[in-house]
Amino acid sequence: MIVPMPRSPVPPHATLAIRPGHAAAIAAPRRVWRDNSVIGVYRTVNQWWTQMASHSFFEIVVLLAAIALYFLPALIADKRRRVDLLTLALFNAVLGWTAIGWMIALLWAVQPNPPENLGEQTRERERRLEMGVFSRLLADRIAARAARSAKREHRPR
Repeated sequence: MIVPMPRSPVPPHATLAIRPGHAAAIAAPRRVWRDNSVIGVYRTVNQWWTQMASHSFFEIVVLLAAIALYFLPALIADKRRRVDLLTLALFNAVLGWTAIGWMIALLWAVQPNPPENLGEQTRERERRLEMGVFSRLLADRIAARAARSAKREHRPR
């Protein structure tokens, strides 16, 4: 049977302001149980462990959720297989603690991937534009030459 020690007339919150060694501090209530049996120790340890485990589990879950939320832009970029994932993750790690940095990282993560060979595509586009301009100039020149030759044929001699 677990029997708590008798309580003193001093309230528990008053013991904080009392100097050590004072008579009221000596009479302060303590949570010491008189039952020293194995079952009493097991109950005390079991209650402590259950309480600590539940708090620790909740704290671990909250911590993991906070870390996942903090690195959400990097997780989205990884899911979308961004080629600049490392750069985005480092940006998120360094500047993600600011709301603006986190928002920029999130917007960066949802953007489409840049083309793999951007330089080659740019050169190809420039070549097509140059060919289009060249073709138009050539067509204009051919049309002008045809107009001149038609004009010579219809000219009275």
